[in-house]
Amino acid sequence: MNVQKLASMAILSLAIGACSDKSAFDGRGAFVSSDTVSMEQYAEINRIPERALDRRRSAYESFMERSRIASYLLENELDGSLPLKVELQEVANRKIVDAYFEEFAASQLSDSKLKEYYEKNKAEFSKRDYVVSRILLRSSAAESHDSEALIAAAESVREALVAGEAVTSVLDQGKSNTGISVSTEEGVELDSANINTRVAAALSTLQEGDISAVMAASRGLQLFRVDKVVAHEQPYEEVAGKIEYQLKEELRRKEYQRLALLTRSQ
Repeated sequence: MNVQKLASMAILSLAIGACSDKSAFDGRGAFVSSDTVSMEQYAEINRIPERALDRRRSAYESFMERSRIASYLLENELDGSLPLKVELQEVANRKIVDAYFEEFAASQLSDSKLKEYYEKNKAEFSKRDYVVSRILLRSSAAESHDSEALIAAAESVREALVAGEAVTSVLDQGKSNTGISVSTEEGVELDSANINTRVAAALSTLQEGDISAVMAASRGLQLFRVDKVVAHEQPYEEVAGKIEYQLKEELRRKEYQRLALLTRSQ
């Protein structure tokens, strides 16, 4: 862990001590002192260049002065302030936990591990283009676009398609539903680059011949029969960031559970 993170975590840890124990106050700073954080460390944390010596010194002295004032107020004016203690604890919780998990993930993940995951899960990172048949159901002007009758008609059409009926045959079903029109479009091409995200999610797990769930359209309801799927493999460079995020989140979840169990037993 680098100096900046070490110093930041030390400051937060000492802040909690200052809030919970008067003995933490030493007259030189509420959370830190010149013994715990040097001018050089403070300047590095705040990215003040080495050549700006006067600026470094002035910023550091101002910081320590604010710390002494905060220490005095915490001990004499705000002693026992539970809301302040809780607020400082919450800040420390987030900063310390986030800093730890960032370092933990970095120690567990490498470019080779990310590439290994990619090679084993290429299908997960493929873009899919579709050729579909689209069935659109609409109510008359007097009917709501999400009326029970419209929903029932859409589900009936879906059941017929799942049972293997031809797309064109569902038009006849529309005629038997007063106030509801059914139209179909066959050979509709849906490109992965511009497909509606909601539709893409609904089709993402379907294979050729599958029927989608009924979903809302701009007017009425719609569903799709997948006639063709064309998968395009995404190169590693395009998905490396996504893979890293996924694996970091999984590592964080597992490590958090481990730490939770560990600290409960102490």
